[in-house]
Amino acid sequence: MPAAEEEPGQLASDSQLKATTVIYSAVVAGYDRVCKPKVRTRGVRYLLFSDRADKVAGWTTKPIKEAQSSASLTNRWYKFFPHKAMQNVEYSMYVDGNRRITEDLTSIFEEFRNSGAALGLFLHSDRSTIAEEVAACRNLGKFDADDEACIEGQLLDYKAAGLPDDQPLFDNGVLFRWHKHPQLAQSMQEWWHQHQRYSKRDQISLPYVIWKTNLPILIWRQEFRVEGASFQIYPHNGSWLRNLITRIQIYKQDYWILKLLLKVKRLMKLKL
Repeated sequence: MPAAEEEPGQLASDSQLKATTVIYSAVVAGYDRVCKPKVRTRGVRYLLFSDRADKVAGWTTKPIKEAQSSASLTNRWYKFFPHKAMQNVEYSMYVDGNRRITEDLTSIFEEFRNSGAALGLFLHSDRSTIAEEVAACRNLGKFDADDEACIEGQLLDYKAAGLPDDQPLFDNGVLFRWHKHPQLAQSMQEWWHQHQRYSKRDQISLPYVIWKTNLPILIWRQEFRVEGASFQIYPHNGSWLRNLITRIQIYKQDYWILKLLLKVKRLMKLKL
């Protein structure tokens, strides 16, 4: 199916949320700069929840109405509860603000609908278990003091509950959901409870929630960091120079002038 025409960025009202299928993101306090999709999927609304009134090409911006105690927690509320944020929507796909959609997603949405699953997600490309994720978070300095204070208790509680050691780990940057599935709301509420009680790294708690609630899921395998992937990952917001370089990298295949600038950048590195 051909992709829909590119739409200019616009602001939304509640009456505009009529599409039964929505791709959405939630960016708070300028943590990410959302990029326009390289390819749009026909019949799907692209919705960006934001605390800023910025217009982003290809997305409809809707203001944050469920602000939590921090920017991170606000993002998580929208990430966990699309069925509350968009009550007239049947299917949704959450995507992190630093991931660009690069392909038509018609076929993957159809596969998800036909599966009857409540949640569709991708296996983590670098790690396989919660234990590996905890070790990586420590090595990469991703745990704050609160995480460190509770993570051992979290792991012990999960083990005592009977969570298998090989319960799969997922990449939570892209999540498909069927809002009308009878188990979805309860499972997402349990995920929120785990997130509030334990570590703020939601990849650690989701495998437990899926296991505990016996939530029907559909699993895909995809490496997000290779050419040809459906979603292109890029760094979070930083300095103006890093942001400029990131934008050039993202759009290098879209515009010939950016391809030229990228070649100049590489040549300058070789001379140095």
